[in-house]
Amino acid sequence: MPAYLIAEHRIHDAERFEAYRSAVAPMITRFGGRYLTVPGSHAVLDGA
Repeated sequence: MPAYLIAEHRIHDAERFEAYRSAVAPMITRFGGRYLTVPGSHAVLDGA
């Protein structure tokens, strides 16, 4: 059954976040998950 996770992150420690992303990537792949967007691929067009 498909499922989507929509999240907004405010990263305060880029080094720790990258370590987290590296650790969870194999789990996401193992269960058939994939990212639909990547960091830096979108921009806020209106509002704060």
